[in-house]
Amino acid sequence: MSADTLRLIVLLYLIYRVLKWIFSDRSEDNLSQKNNSNPSPTKNKKNTLSESKKTTYQTNTNTLKESILEKTNNTSSFSNKSKYLHVAGIPHRFGKSVKINTIFKEGQKLTAVRHKDNIHDANAIQLNLGSQFVGFIPKDQNQEYALFMDRGGKLLIKVYRVDSSDIWRGVGIEITPLSM
Repeated sequence: MSADTLRLIVLLYLIYRVLKWIFSDRSEDNLSQKNNSNPSPTKNKKNTLSESKKTTYQTNTNTLKESILEKTNNTSSFSNKSKYLHVAGIPHRFGKSVKINTIFKEGQKLTAVRHKDNIHDANAIQLNLGSQFVGFIPKDQNQEYALFMDRGGKLLIKVYRVDSSDIWRGVGIEITPLSM
């Protein structure tokens, strides 16, 4: 069997699985509708289900926001603690052959600029070295800082490590939230 034939079989199988998954939801709705003595349109069930999913999502999101706001409101637990992260996105800004030790030096201060309209991350915080855009606070670590900045907080960011052998995580930063 040739590689092209094998790829075609795998592709057809994946298409089959996706279609089966899509239509299995509809067939379950139709089956429950037949067994129900008081039939209601499938459309209403789907709307009810999607509304309940939206409500659950909104509740979970609000709970998460509230817990983060509590942390940011409590200046003793949030504002005075430094966190050590890395600058994300350096290879995307400068290319994969960049020598990061020519751009960054230990002890340098970076400025943080909040980017609420970033299409990839609503909590994006851009890092600048002077007026030069150099990267971001990592996406999985920026939510508390984004809320803190949205409420008027400032961040003190210093480069504490430069490892030119690791362009992805080679620039370590210390982030200290300053009191609002």
